[in-house]
Amino acid sequence: MTQAPLPFEWPADTRDADFIVTPSNAAAVRHLDRPALWPVAASLLVGPRKSGRSTLARRFVAATGGTM
Repeated sequence: MTQAPLPFEWPADTRDADFIVTPSNAAAVRHLDRPALWPVAASLLVGPRKSGRSTLARRFVAATGGTM
């Protein structure tokens, strides 16, 4: 089974108003929202294809000026 392509812009908009936090991504969002608490200045986002890793990373970069 494959996902049908949807007519969304790429790259996706990184505004917080358009990002939905759900139980499946809440821990990652909480982690990325508090980089000052990280033991080292790096983090890895892992998950299956199309799970939102790039969207979370772009949101992090927009909010902190970090890199991906």
